[in-house]
Amino acid sequence: MIYDFYIPGSILHSGDDTENFFKTGVEISNNISLLFVDLYGGMYSKFIGVIFYLYGVDRLLVQFLNILFFIFSVIVIRKIIILLNIKNYKILMVIIFFFPHSLIFSSILLRESLISFLIVVSFYYFLKWAKQQRYAYAFVCLMFVMLAALFHSGVIGLALGYIVGIIIITNDENKILLNNPKKIILLLVTLITLIFIMFSNNILDLPFLNKFQQYFESNETIYDITNINKGTNAYLNTVVIDTPLDFIVYSPLKLLYFIISPVPWEIKSLSTMIAFCLDGLFYLIFTLYIVKNYRFILKNPLLLSIFIGIIATYLIFSIGVSNAGTAMRHRFKLFYIIIIFVFLLHKRKKEI
Repeated sequence: MIYDFYIPGSILHSGDDTENFFKTGVEISNNISLLFVDLYGGMYSKFIGVIFYLYGVDRLLVQFLNILFFIFSVIVIRKIIILLNIKNYKILMVIIFFFPHSLIFSSILLRESLISFLIVVSFYYFLKWAKQQRYAYAFVCLMFVMLAALFHSGVIGLALGYIVGIIIITNDENKILLNNPKKIILLLVTLITLIFIMFSNNILDLPFLNKFQQYFESNETIYDITNINKGTNAYLNTVVIDTPLDFIVYSPLKLLYFIISPVPWEIKSLSTMIAFCLDGLFYLIFTLYIVKNYRFILKNPLLLSIFIGIIATYLIFSIGVSNAGTAMRHRFKLFYIIIIFVFLLHKRKKEI
């Protein structure tokens, strides 16, 4: 954290984004009315700006908050471990503590640490819902995922998994129920209430739609977004998507590259190899384990709903991401959920 403070851009993923978040936050602290204007970094820049306005411009304070968000995430994960009765929790905690991006994003001025915390809290309350079927937990779960979506719209896909889970999970976690109108009605009322409470005047202000509204207003189509190739580690440069059929055909490929990039067959430098070994390899192992056990996942409503949320979120991100560095940042947002999901899958299989 100190190193990045004195030499911005010296740590992986720090650079343009971190400096622009900081500069925008300073601008907001000097003119608080900018909170009501669309600015670089959206809600995260405004979050920083409010802190600077209240306490003075202090970059180290904001970076220290990211460390606190990481610590809070670990505390919530510990509560999840107890809730799920995961016995080999020490391995899980070691991976979380020493996973390279856990250390990186908890020390630099990016929003990943905050978003990951909000997501893991939402996940905790979703699991509480699955265990106790109390609608208050469903409400809180959806509220926190909406809060996370305010900081980055892509994570709204996780709500799809939660919604599916709230509808199909019964007291018997091994059975799927699709014909409970009370659940569906209460869920719809909860969603509509949250939407009106948390988002403003028109439907395009919703997180996911607002993101695409920005592109449409800049005269970019969904195909322009999908075909963006930026960065030194851009992938699928030769793939051009300009029809709905192309979109359907290539979406699984873009999703695969998003999950495991930098892919081993395109490693061109030592830094790329290190990035794969310290990040992409973990996701590759997790992906292979999930694919191997997909039949079991489809039969278990809790695992199925979590899986749907992960895939929906990653599919949204994969649409507009075409380089390994950005992919590593965005997929980390669900890292805690993925590793808990894998350990839960392993636990449920052993119980059979």
